[in-house]
Amino acid sequence: MFRHFKSREQKISLTIFMILTAALTFIITWSNIMWGDRYIVIDAKGTPPGTANKVKAVDYLINKRFYQDIDKEKYIDGMLHGMANGLGDPYSAYYTTEEMESFGKIMNDTVQEYVGIGVIIDQDEKGMYIINEIFEESPAKKAGLLAGDIFLKVNGKDATDFNDKESFLYAFKGESGTKVAVSMYRKNEDKLFNCELTVENIKHYQNILSKMMTDEIGYINIAMFDNEIAKNFKEQYNLLKEKNAKGLIIDLRNDPGGSYEQVIEIADVFINEGIIVYTEDKAGKKEYKYAEPGEEEIPLILLINEKSASASEVLAGAIRDHGKGKLVGKKTFGKGIVQGIFPFKDDSGIKMTTSKYFTPSGECIHEKGIEPDVEIILNQTYSNMRVSQIPENEDNQLNAALNLMTDMLNKKG
Repeated sequence: MFRHFKSREQKISLTIFMILTAALTFIITWSNIMWGDRYIVIDAKGTPPGTANKVKAVDYLINKRFYQDIDKEKYIDGMLHGMANGLGDPYSAYYTTEEMESFGKIMNDTVQEYVGIGVIIDQDEKGMYIINEIFEESPAKKAGLLAGDIFLKVNGKDATDFNDKESFLYAFKGESGTKVAVSMYRKNEDKLFNCELTVENIKHYQNILSKMMTDEIGYINIAMFDNEIAKNFKEQYNLLKEKNAKGLIIDLRNDPGGSYEQVIEIADVFINEGIIVYTEDKAGKKEYKYAEPGEEEIPLILLINEKSASASEVLAGAIRDHGKGKLVGKKTFGKGIVQGIFPFKDDSGIKMTTSKYFTPSGECIHEKGIEPDVEIILNQTYSNMRVSQIPENEDNQLNAALNLMTDMLNKKG
């Protein structure tokens, strides 16, 4: 046995090593038995190769060998949640029947009041939930939260464990007076902090605001593309025309997007036929959205920034590619993907990213964004404020758009 070792000392050393190894193995094994950390290795060599078969094998083992009875409905829902989460896409999620109902209420919320904390929330590409804007006199404002603050936990649950933004928002619903504990991160101060929010009845935030900036320049701010924004936009635009607006500034800063169909209807106001946007799925199938004949011929400027996303970028891309106006501000967020809702018979369902969208020129801006024609960095003092709360004389992006529009009208006239 020891013929390869030339000295007696080497033989003795190896023997001692083997004895120590055996003793250590015994101690570890006995320790695991005593403390309950026992692991049984099951021979799975007979399991056919392939992911589908492995899923079946795990399901079989859980049902046969798990030490407690299984809540079948909860088990299946958890498995389906995991399948959607496994896509690594923050915009895809499985909804139980109850979650689907909650999702529908959030998406169709057009009442004048709702219960919440009074914020607009964005979700970044990593799935983190960030405060975009805070309403005046809201619970979030009273608690000292600021635009740009990032949610880490809600009532002890990690923010990234929520299925998607709609599920996250529902955590702040309930009866007025309900307490919600949150853990936050303020990036510009590198600060972690905790606070308690009390949900209240919030007057429904108006997603559109219009006014005359000068005798000839109209202004419309779209905070979000809700389910009625196209109708409201047309009404506000017609009011501005009645007030003799010769040029129009559309403010899309901090607008996280919203309804795909609604933004197409707004873009159609200013584009005379041609492609507004098109999508392409994994199979290469394209679906085009076209403008109807007829257009409003008015000098146009779109204000954009790094929080302008999704539907905002659809409008900005269409206006840019058709040469219908100028873009002023900062490069947009870069969300160029589209989600679809697929309901099941039991009223559960899955929301899933199904395609990318492209501007009329064929550019996919996902994770890329749209560059402005005129880049203007907002005064840092107002970077965490709602657009509507920035003093007009201090809003250098808006003032740059006004100066450019004045030049455009002078050249036209």
